[in-house]
Amino acid sequence: MCLVYWGHPIPGLSNFKNGNNIGEYDKHFIKYIEIAENQKTDYYKSLKDIIFGSIISVVISTNDPRNLNEIKGKKFKNFTIFLDTNLIFYLLNLYYKEFTIPAKELYELINNNDIEVKVFSFTVDEICRVINGFHMEEYLYPTNMRFDDTLYSSLKSQGWTKNKAKDFITNIENILENKGLTIEWLDDIDIENYVPNNEEISSILKEAKPGKSNYSINHDIAAIETIKRIRGHNTRKLEDSKVIFLSADKKLCNLNYIKMEHSNNGTVCEVISDVLMTNILWLKNPNIKISLNTLIGAHSKELFVKRRIWEKFYHNLKKLKQENRISEKNINMLFYNNYIEDELRGYDNNDVDKITEELALDKIDEALKLYAKDVNKKMTIKEKALIKSMDLKISKNEKEIEKKWLSRINNIKKKIRKSISKPAKKRSSLISSSYTVIIIVLIIGIFFLLNYFGKSIYFNLIALFFGGGTIAVIWKKIDKYYYEKILKKLYSDRIKEIEI
Repeated sequence: MCLVYWGHPIPGLSNFKNGNNIGEYDKHFIKYIEIAENQKTDYYKSLKDIIFGSIISVVISTNDPRNLNEIKGKKFKNFTIFLDTNLIFYLLNLYYKEFTIPAKELYELINNNDIEVKVFSFTVDEICRVINGFHMEEYLYPTNMRFDDTLYSSLKSQGWTKNKAKDFITNIENILENKGLTIEWLDDIDIENYVPNNEEISSILKEAKPGKSNYSINHDIAAIETIKRIRGHNTRKLEDSKVIFLSADKKLCNLNYIKMEHSNNGTVCEVISDVLMTNILWLKNPNIKISLNTLIGAHSKELFVKRRIWEKFYHNLKKLKQENRISEKNINMLFYNNYIEDELRGYDNNDVDKITEELALDKIDEALKLYAKDVNKKMTIKEKALIKSMDLKISKNEKEIEKKWLSRINNIKKKIRKSISKPAKKRSSLISSSYTVIIIVLIIGIFFLLNYFGKSIYFNLIALFFGGGTIAVIWKKIDKYYYEKILKKLYSDRIKEIEI
């Protein structure tokens, strides 16, 4: 955790290379921690004490020790966190445990600090767009391999279907609400047609994230610019910044920090990494129990095959098979003893150009030599499914149909929200006004009682506290509470009535 933020290695973890290829040492170290946690509890406790102690040591030795006291002492007040798409997927158990466990522990830390957690409505749109693409692309990913930048393999291994994906999209608002996540509705932001206030940000993200779609890039820019707008001004203390966008996207966090002048100005980024937030919240109260998964998770994610690497390799295999330059048996051998997963794990997204047809042929030759005695092994169901997928063709028309379906659902939901906004406002105003009248009547009643008993001086104190300004604040809070409550109820009822 902290080694990523403070830029210094933690003793015992110095071989981890943040963002670079992961070596054999790292794989074995992570595996040892997993075994220790499940089978050798005494070793695990000792290891945990050493690593967590090292984190504090690093913070103290590389910064003014007073900063640690400041981190511990400063509280979050009226603070809001907006979650990125990736963290929501983790919290909903849609990824592997290396991703979900740290996210859940961070979510618990956040709730323990009385921080409000929300989701932008355009992030909900992004979630639905990703899920809607599942049944169009899941064939690309075998379930006997794990990938770091796509949840399709994970969903596939969980038995997801096209219908389950559509049900998820239809009920996404209820799913998020059941998880304790409040949606911030911003219907004026349309990610599909979003125009950034600062085109330079768009250029920076597109250059740094070549594999991302324009929709995904627009989403990240909209999040940054919305956080800027809510804050109103820059701050130098996280606790004073009022609001952040929390993400597991390290590249986005680094770009926001370095390319958008926060590193030079010493100001708080709009995008804060989940790892950094975990550091800060844990340092505020080191007595809180969190597992080493939360620390090691940031590095164990690097052990997964990169999505772009696999897709390039897959399409090379597909082309070689179609040209009859390789056989099904050749492809089968690549998956023996997780051979190809171990091989591709060593490539970073920057190595996409290295994934050539020649490389695929070389890996097949290596696998055949390495497992020569097992060359006639039978294919598993998973391997057969992968080979069969290479003959699958998804037409542009099919993709367009699914895109139109999602657009129709989004339009229906927007119309519902628009139609219920006024009725919800009327009801909430009526309720809040009723409560306000009751409060005023009580104050008047207290006045007459106090006056009757000759204690009118106390009424002056009550009147001072319950002045017009205070009553107005109470009215606004009651109105906001009931407006959101009524809106959710009306929305839920209308969604059930409509055939989607």
